[in-house]
Amino acid sequence: MKMTDKITKIVTPKRFSIFMGIVFLVTLIPMIILGFYNHPSADDFSIGYAAYHTFSDSGNIFATIGTAIAHAFDDWLNWMGYFTSTFLMSLPPSVFGEFAYKFSTLILLTALCSSIWYLFRMIFSKALGADKYIVNAIVFIMLTGLIQCMPVSAAQESFYWYCGAANYILVASLAMWEMGLLISLYVDIKSQSPKKHLVKKIATVFLGFLIGGGNHLTALNTVLIAIIMWFVFLVTKSLKKKEVRSMILPTLGLLIGFALNVMAPGNSTRVAITEGMSPLKAVLVSLFYYFKYCINEWLTWPVIIMLVLLIPLMIRAVRKTNFEFRYPLIIVFLGYGLTSAMMTPSLFALANIEAGRLRALTYIMFILTLVISEAYVIGWAVKKSAFIKKDVNISDGNFGKNELLMIVSVLLFTLFAVGITAVPEPDYFISTEAMLEVAGGEAATYSAELNERYEKYMSGDKNIVVKPLSVHPKLIFFVDMEGENEEWISNAVRRYYRLESVKIDGEE
Repeated sequence: MKMTDKITKIVTPKRFSIFMGIVFLVTLIPMIILGFYNHPSADDFSIGYAAYHTFSDSGNIFATIGTAIAHAFDDWLNWMGYFTSTFLMSLPPSVFGEFAYKFSTLILLTALCSSIWYLFRMIFSKALGADKYIVNAIVFIMLTGLIQCMPVSAAQESFYWYCGAANYILVASLAMWEMGLLISLYVDIKSQSPKKHLVKKIATVFLGFLIGGGNHLTALNTVLIAIIMWFVFLVTKSLKKKEVRSMILPTLGLLIGFALNVMAPGNSTRVAITEGMSPLKAVLVSLFYYFKYCINEWLTWPVIIMLVLLIPLMIRAVRKTNFEFRYPLIIVFLGYGLTSAMMTPSLFALANIEAGRLRALTYIMFILTLVISEAYVIGWAVKKSAFIKKDVNISDGNFGKNELLMIVSVLLFTLFAVGITAVPEPDYFISTEAMLEVAGGEAATYSAELNERYEKYMSGDKNIVVKPLSVHPKLIFFVDMEGENEEWISNAVRRYYRLESVKIDGEE
């Protein structure tokens, strides 16, 4: 037996998916370790203070959650309409103890990764009938590229600053769970039990309402997807189908939440102190920014390699499905439009997308739509191909020699390229930057200095003077009581810890 034949018998889709899963988890370890040096910052104090006071005074979790709900309602009346985001931001882990904030990174990574995994399992396995191991491999490869190639500022505000991430990453994760559940609700309506169907429907209605009340980027995109969904139902004349009728209540839940969000009394207060773009200009600039950021900055060589590695897996995922993949150009254009739309609310409200958390959502949408578009185009090509058709006798077991050669070649090249890139530029990948901050001692110094501040805050003294931070790690440092941030952050810290004053040593 030839060596290649032996290798193809060893490298099965199941083993390959396990291997890629291990690689993915290994890349997360430095990020999670760095998270244990993390501390609350900025809005963790200014928004989380009420719930912190409730829990520190009573120790009652339910009362603390009630305080967060009250805070969300107060903001809805007086500041901003996204009540779901405000509720989530009001409950940073540090509310339940300073040490708990160190689990923020693990919480946020789990929320994002699990929701993307579930959505793609529903798309490829449930809707298209692809092999679960191939789908798992696709997801692990995509998540590795998505997280490791994220811009540093985006990763910082997505995985290490809870308050900013709660507003964007957690709500986006809810949206992906919602999309996955809707696919399951639609596809399984004839096979699942009435009780299970009812549970899923209640979950989608509730999630839809929460997403509608979340940050405007995610809420608007989800509403657009719902509009597109119903347009397709209308064009295909399928409005009388039972599967379609099951989508009515989830859509209503989403629209009610979104209406409460955009019509909140407090929005007028926020709008009065910000200066944005006109709606038309915001749309046009967002269409341009797709090329400026997504294509020019974020379509890097690792992302391109990721897309190449996915090709043989995508072929396996789509070649046996009955779905026809008739409109590849429309799907690619929709991906462009949905990604651009992720920037429009920020441009309308603020005239920029400078904040890392804003770019993070656009970046995530870009990668997701890029991979989905790739799958759709490959599906179209497979259906048109004279060599790879559904009725051609192609093994669904082990990888073929050509498939394996492509996968191994791409992986070896990736290993080489990552090695020669990460050494001179460790911040090119998020995990290598995290490793540098931990191994170089910067993270430990940062954490020790903030622990020293915390001890002073809890000492009983009401007028606190703290030392300036000597280090500012790229991933875990956000802002401090310095420069233009001095007044509002010091006031937030003072209110959070119930102090009379707090300032940095050397300030007037």
